[in-house]
Amino acid sequence: MESIKINVYLDSNIWLDLYHYSANDIEEFSKLKDIINTNIILYMPNQTIHEINRNRDNKIADAYKKFHDFKMEIPNFCKGYSEYSSLMSLYRNLYQVHKELVKKVTEDIAIRNLPADKIIKDISLLANRSPESQGVISKAELRYKRGNPPGKNKSLGDAITWETLLEIVPNNEDLFFVSGDKDYKNQFGDGFNSYLNNEWEITKNSKIYFYTSLTNFFNEHQKEIHLQTENEKEALINSLMYSGSFRNTHDIIRSLNKYEYYTDKQMNELIDIAVWNDQVRCIFNDYDIISFYRNMIKGREDKIILDNNNIDIIERIKQSLR
Repeated sequence: MESIKINVYLDSNIWLDLYHYSANDIEEFSKLKDIINTNIILYMPNQTIHEINRNRDNKIADAYKKFHDFKMEIPNFCKGYSEYSSLMSLYRNLYQVHKELVKKVTEDIAIRNLPADKIIKDISLLANRSPESQGVISKAELRYKRGNPPGKNKSLGDAITWETLLEIVPNNEDLFFVSGDKDYKNQFGDGFNSYLNNEWEITKNSKIYFYTSLTNFFNEHQKEIHLQTENEKEALINSLMYSGSFRNTHDIIRSLNKYEYYTDKQMNELIDIAVWNDQVRCIFNDYDIISFYRNMIKGREDKIILDNNNIDIIERIKQSLR
C-alpha cells in the first residue's frame, strides 16, 4: 500500500519553542523526525534556518533566567508542622538536582549541544531545504513595497519564506502550515490569513491548512500518518524478540536506530527483550546495542517499569550514561 505523504512547513517560532516553555516539546519533534520522507515532506527554507540560528540565544536567555533563578521560599508560619521537615528534605534534594542540571545545560548552551540543537540539526538534514533565488528575493521586495502580507517590523523575512514556499511546493498539492505567528492568522477566526489563503489557492491550485502548534497538527493527523511507521517499528521489535543470532541482532538494531521516538510501551518491551533474549543480552555491551538503548531511555528513566529481572540491564544502561 502506498504511504501517505503530505507537505508540511514549520515556521521558525515553532522551532524556537524548543528553547522556551511551550507545548511543542522534544518528543513531538522526535515523532516528526521518524516520518520525514516517509509520511511527510518537510519544507525548511534557508530563511527559516537563518531565523532559528539568529534568535536561538535570545530565546534561551529568557527561559534560562527563569530556570536558573528558580527558588522556593517557605514562610515562617509553615514551620512547626510535621510536613515542613519532609518538604525541606525534598527541597534539598531538588536543589541539588537543579544545581547539577543548570551546570550541564549552561555548558551545552555555549557549545550548541542541547537536545534541542541536536533534533533541529537532525531534522534539517532530512528536510527539503531550499536556498532562496534572486527571483524570490525580488518578489519578496515587491510584496513588501506593496504592503502585502506576510511581514512586520520592516523585515523581508516572512515575505522571503512565503515566496520560497510558493516556488518550491508542487502545484496541486496541499500544504500544512504550522505557525504561532499572528501575522498568518485570520483576524476573524482560527484559520489562515484570508489574503494569503486566497493567494495560495489561486497560485497553487491547492489548499493550505493552518495549525498554531505542532501538537495540534499531530492531534489531528497522528493516526493516519503514523500507522505505517508504527507498523514498521512493531515488526522490528518483534524480530528482535525472536532474533536467533548475534548478526541478526546487530542488523535489527541498525534498523531500529533509524527511529527517534518510541512509546513508553515499546521502550519497556525492548528492555524486556534485552533481558530474556540471550542473543541480545550476551552482546548488550557492544557499542551499537548499548548506544541504541542509552539513546532510547535518556531523559525518560522515570517511564521505565522496574522489576527484579531488568535491574541489571537498566544499571548497565545508566552506567553508559555517566
